[in-house]
Amino acid sequence: MELGLRRFVDDVRSKRHRFRQAMGGVFGAFLVVLARPAWWGFIVGVALVCGGALVRLWAAGHVRKNEVLETHGPYAFVRHPQYLGNCLIAVGWCAACGHPWAVCIWAVLFYLFYVPAIRREDDKLRRRFGEAWQTWRERTPAVVPTHWPAPDHDTRPMGWSSMQAIRNGEPIWLILMVIGLLLIYLRLT
Repeated sequence: MELGLRRFVDDVRSKRHRFRQAMGGVFGAFLVVLARPAWWGFIVGVALVCGGALVRLWAAGHVRKNEVLETHGPYAFVRHPQYLGNCLIAVGWCAACGHPWAVCIWAVLFYLFYVPAIRREDDKLRRRFGEAWQTWRERTPAVVPTHWPAPDHDTRPMGWSSMQAIRNGEPIWLILMVIGLLLIYLRLT
């Protein structure tokens, strides 16, 4: 038991990127349990959650992990659009649950779990795709879009595949978000 606990603590300390999805799920469940929603926050929150879910879905339908350096669609705006979607979802979740202060907790979780994941993924892409990645990195921010993509980037939904989004696991996250929003809604009435 001690060895397992020690390994878990070591993994959280040195390999935090592995736990980003689990921590996001725990954070969301924590907010749902503590939810004290108000109508205004719920409406704003649902809009942000839907926007984040659409960003994630758009990205999941484009990316073919470890096969191609995807630079089109949402990847023309940011290098990690699914993390952008997660941020919109988290902020929306905080608003929907009636806990806007929880955005501060999300910021800490993002720093602790997502920033290491971004570094790791960028490093992996740099090693795999070399100069093409470096060129893309120089003109594309990591998570927060700061400008419109260059004219040579195609941002249209062409190339998007629903089967690719399914392979990347998006339907599971969408179902969980709908269930969570329904649970929050039930606390409104």
